[in-house]
Amino acid sequence: MSDNGDAAFDAALARHRASDLDGAAAAYRRILDADPTHAGAWLNLGAAERGRGRTSAAVAALSHAADLAPGHPGVHYNLGNALADAGELDNAAVELGRACDADPDFADAHANLGDVLVRLGRCQDAIAAIRRGLAAVPGHGGLLSNLGNALLIEGDLAEAETTLAAAATALPDVPSVQRNLGNLLRITGRLDDAEDYFRRVLDHDPEDAEARTLLGLCRLAAGRFGAGWDGYAWRWRIAAHEPARPFDAPAWNGAPLAGRSILVWGEQAVGDELMFATMYADLAAVGAKVTVETEYRLAPLFARSFPNFHIVARRDPPAPALRERRFDFQVAAGDLGRHLRRTGTDFESGEPYLKADLVRTASFRDAYAALASGRRRVGLSWRSGAEQPGLARSVPPADMAALLWREDCWFVSLQYGDVADDIAAFADRGAAVHVDPTVDPLQDMDAAAAQMAALDLVISPPNTTVHLAGALGVPAWVPTPALADWRWGRTGAVVPWYGSVRLFRMVADGDWAGPLAVIGAALDDANSSAG
Repeated sequence: MSDNGDAAFDAALARHRASDLDGAAAAYRRILDADPTHAGAWLNLGAAERGRGRTSAAVAALSHAADLAPGHPGVHYNLGNALADAGELDNAAVELGRACDADPDFADAHANLGDVLVRLGRCQDAIAAIRRGLAAVPGHGGLLSNLGNALLIEGDLAEAETTLAAAATALPDVPSVQRNLGNLLRITGRLDDAEDYFRRVLDHDPEDAEARTLLGLCRLAAGRFGAGWDGYAWRWRIAAHEPARPFDAPAWNGAPLAGRSILVWGEQAVGDELMFATMYADLAAVGAKVTVETEYRLAPLFARSFPNFHIVARRDPPAPALRERRFDFQVAAGDLGRHLRRTGTDFESGEPYLKADLVRTASFRDAYAALASGRRRVGLSWRSGAEQPGLARSVPPADMAALLWREDCWFVSLQYGDVADDIAAFADRGAAVHVDPTVDPLQDMDAAAAQMAALDLVISPPNTTVHLAGALGVPAWVPTPALADWRWGRTGAVVPWYGSVRLFRMVADGDWAGPLAVIGAALDDANSSAG
């Protein structure tokens, strides 16, 4: 390259370092117009375009650089990062792997490779990749942090804590690292210690939305509802969180609602919608004109249960009738608690609000009565579709089978998804569980509600099945992990949301046999009382 070319590159680099990305990108392109083989200009152009948020242009530029300088760790690293931005995770993993091979001491490449592999669901591969990085660069804070997060996802809570604690020591001024350790402490039930870490992050940056949200979850789990909901409301400011629904009406701030219209839009999973809907009757009680946008499977149930509400099935974009109608207020269902459930005494007695179809319920009841032959009709669920890092919420069939040998109960599956293998596993252990082919909760929640309303009892780990039972007022006995999700609190047998739900908590996390044995004893006691 000529002296003029060197000067032009240095000038472009100076703009880049001064964060003048537009000027730097234009300067790199002028260099490349004169010399299309300038690998350094392609590399830096890619970095500048990535900084400008122009992901496709970044990938294109960095791909040119990789063609011109194969084996250059910086090129492969930057290309891998740009591909990850573009969602091309498999290709990103290849490029980041090449960067690690070219420079085994490149700690950030190992860390980012681990992150991409976690996003691909290849957690064991991620752990192996990060450990290779730590072997080359022992004690690297970023690598320790990513390793701790991967171990947490894998459920290795003990090593995850040790690793995240080491990362927090190595990087005391990096908020994300302190936040990660706080989150592990929250998950493992040490709420006060977790709050300390979240407060450290907030002392550094009071606007850290993730820390405020996690701090809110700590407080909700501890029953400190007012502060908990206030923190939970920060979830909308987290970049990775689902966006708020695009409605123009002002957010409800607790203002009087008598005679005014409010749009409540459901969020998150079906179980969450059912839980938050325990507050909908409060809106009707103060004379509000309520419209609810909800998951399509819940629309028939909500229309029957809230006959004075306008119920609309959620779609993207929202139904034109909702976009065009003017509301006085709108609110996410999960933010209702901020105004309606600030203390424990604000919760109602857990009265059920959901109404199953009476005709379908009677049909199920008659059919099941014939099959049960006088035995207690018990609905059964045993797994969750949304496992949490480090918190197993699914009961292994071998553990559940120990409860199913009872002769005083007739069991019917309420489990959503493919259950053929599990039913076979129960049968191999001498336990029979009826599967009703007419019910698919994943497609028809109205049928699932009618089926459940025809039962005497539901036994299920904490999942959507429990929320549906509680909303219907069907007795539900819930074997609960020792490290339960915030929705179920940390102690006690009752939850404020549902009066018919009774928790049977583990003493040691992962020991399902313990609460299931207590449930068996409770069934014996119920038989004695009935006799």
